[in-house]
Formats: sequence, structure tokens, C-alpha cells
Amino acid sequence: KRILECKEKERLHLSLQVKELSSNLAGREQQQLRMLDQLRDLQSRGQTDRREMEALLQESTRSRDELKTRAQEAVRQWRAKCM
Repeated sequence: KRILECKEKERLHLSLQVKELSSNLAGREQQQLRMLDQLRDLQSRGQTDRREMEALLQESTRSRDELKTRAQEAVRQWRAKCM
């Protein structure tokens, strides 16, 4: 009878440990999912920032090229007047 009681206590103790470990595991899985969501959000924002930077660079390049063309035209007109 004592052996059965002892085994039952041990089984109950192990069962409680399994429940606790399962709960801890579930909590960690939830934490990892939240971290993955945060990572995806950061990556998404990074891509958006990158696209915005590329658009600004293209606009800046276009503006610079336009200014260069206008300056060259002004120099041509100035040379034509002076000659």
C-alpha cells in the first residue's frame, strides 16, 4: 500500500511538473511569436524607409541633372551674346 501511495505521489508530482513546463513552453512560444511580429514590422519599416530614400535620391538626381542642363544652356546663351 505504501509503495502505491509513494508511486501515486510521484506520479502527481511529475504531472504537476509537466503542466508547469508545458505552461512555460507555451509562454515562450507566445513571446517568440511576438518577437517575430516585431522583427517583421521592423523589416517592413526598413523596406519602406529604403524605398523613400531611393525615391528621394532619384528626385535629387533628376533635379541636379535639370539644374546642370539649365546651367549649360545659360552658358551657351551667354557665350552666344558675347561673341
